[in-house]
Amino acid sequence: MGKKKVLNVKVAESKTKEIIKDGEIESKKIVGDSKKLGDLIDQFEIIKKSNFTKEIFNYIELMTSIVKSYYRKEYRKVPVGTIVSIVSALAYVINPFDLIPDVIPGIGQLDDALVVAFCFKMVQLDLDKYALWLEENPKLDPRKNSKKETKKKLTKTSTAKKSSVKKANAKKDTAKKTASKKQTEKKK
Repeated sequence: MGKKKVLNVKVAESKTKEIIKDGEIESKKIVGDSKKLGDLIDQFEIIKKSNFTKEIFNYIELMTSIVKSYYRKEYRKVPVGTIVSIVSALAYVINPFDLIPDVIPGIGQLDDALVVAFCFKMVQLDLDKYALWLEENPKLDPRKNSKKETKKKLTKTSTAKKSSVKKANAKKDTAKKTASKKQTEKKK
């Protein structure tokens, strides 16, 4: 890569860091307000349908997914700073008044893609941990389940667990009663 390209990449990374940092204050407010965060998640869904490259789409999908899981309080093993960075990047993508206006065909989403890719790079370790958690907890994957479906599955799982606990407790109670009867009979 030539010196000019390296310089351009460094300038782009610097501007991207600046953009994300500028958005952190607003993003912290969004992360702290469940209504705003829910609205933003709805907007993320719209972004996923736009014409980004497949790789950027996958980044957005995973980033949106971790924010949803955080919002639903299903996955909290992530630093708030990671969620704030992701929300900042995705809020930038949603904003039509960014560095390169989105209405410019072909290159309008270029800056958006750079911001998403840079953010992904910054939080990749946390996203990798989240992806492993999703593999272990597929029923909680927001990419496959709506909030209602997730609640239904959790309720069914919870009900099944409660049922098996009740059965186990009933067996224990029966065993205790039997043991108690045997001791009473021995005393007689």
